[in-house]
Amino acid sequence: MRILGLDHVSVTTGDIARSLAFYRDLLELPVRSVGELSGDEVERITGVPGARLLSADLDLGRGQVLELLEYVGAGGRRGARARSSRLRPHRAARSTTSTRSTASSSMPAGR
Repeated sequence: MRILGLDHVSVTTGDIARSLAFYRDLLELPVRSVGELSGDEVERITGVPGARLLSADLDLGRGQVLELLEYVGAGGRRGARARSSRLRPHRAARSTTSTRSTASSSMPAGR
């Protein structure tokens, strides 16, 4: 299997505003979107019941995206930060020559 490209990279941060200042202001990466993520799909992807995240997508060029994620709530505790040992935010997507489709996988945070 030959990897053709990278769709996006997710990075978990403890302070999305500070991370945005670094990537947007210092490295001059264009911001594609900023928002909040929650709901069943976020819980399924992260494995954290009640997960609520702040999200920012930055354009890396050639259709590639840097996704910044900050956990701001979990387990029904509004405003409480989730414990990093329970999070699984990193998702990698790749295109292959053999299937011409996109495959996704999850990796525990900190690995």
